[in-house]
Amino acid sequence: MCGSRRVQPRFPAAPELKRCRECGVVFRAGQVGAEDLRRTYDKDYYLKAWPGSLGQFFSEFDPERHHKTRFLVRQLAELSRLCGGPGRILDVGCANGVFPWLAQKAGWQAEGLEVSPFAAEWGRKQFGVTIHEVDLANLPPGPAYDAITFWDTIEHLPDPAGALRAAFARLRPGGYLAALTPDIDSLVNSLVHAAHRLAPRRTRPLLGKLYHQDHLSFFNPGSLAQALLAAGFTVHWMESYDEDPHDTETEGATRFALHLVGLAAGIMQRRHELLVYAQRPGGK
Repeated sequence: MCGSRRVQPRFPAAPELKRCRECGVVFRAGQVGAEDLRRTYDKDYYLKAWPGSLGQFFSEFDPERHHKTRFLVRQLAELSRLCGGPGRILDVGCANGVFPWLAQKAGWQAEGLEVSPFAAEWGRKQFGVTIHEVDLANLPPGPAYDAITFWDTIEHLPDPAGALRAAFARLRPGGYLAALTPDIDSLVNSLVHAAHRLAPRRTRPLLGKLYHQDHLSFFNPGSLAQALLAAGFTVHWMESYDEDPHDTETEGATRFALHLVGLAAGIMQRRHELLVYAQRPGGK
């Protein structure tokens, strides 16, 4: 994120994960290009390999009832409040295009970006929304956006710093960026990190669940704020966020455990993800 070469291994049993000693970002070593992304996010990724049962987002998706929809609708309401009403909005990493579709229903002029040809085509057919199959830096010129969103996206990008700079350039002065991304300082992460120090090899599978292979960068509140500031943004607010266990596909003992951990994480403000709103300075 910051360009420093002062890095060190983050975990003994996962040498591919490095930590920047300057900005604190943890990242997956190695070069990833546009073709790598297209190969990763193919049909099998969305219908079979996507973590949990989120493949239902495509094969059995009911946009009116899915728990992700409830989160996205709440964020649209917040963006409408901040922007003074619906305007132009761009969703980076829009998958099947549900967020641009919801935004259109709420009166926004909405578009999406998606590197997966399969997901982009699905979204166009299912929702009839505009989805560009390019990265943000290569998006054709057009009017400035009032809001740009990165819902569970920035951690997937090969150049997150470049994406934030590109978002800054495409926003109108006073426009907002909103993002959701995992927090490596969450309570769950901290518990796994502690276990890993005691038994590195035996806890490698747990690390794999927290540091997904398709995630390339990992943030905590400080490193995410620093990245936004470096791109020119001011941080409007940032909060610890997690889904209500009732809104997930878990059940039984797993859901009960999530309730307990979620309660503790909420009290400590160390939930699983970070929800951040940042603004491009200027405007009214």
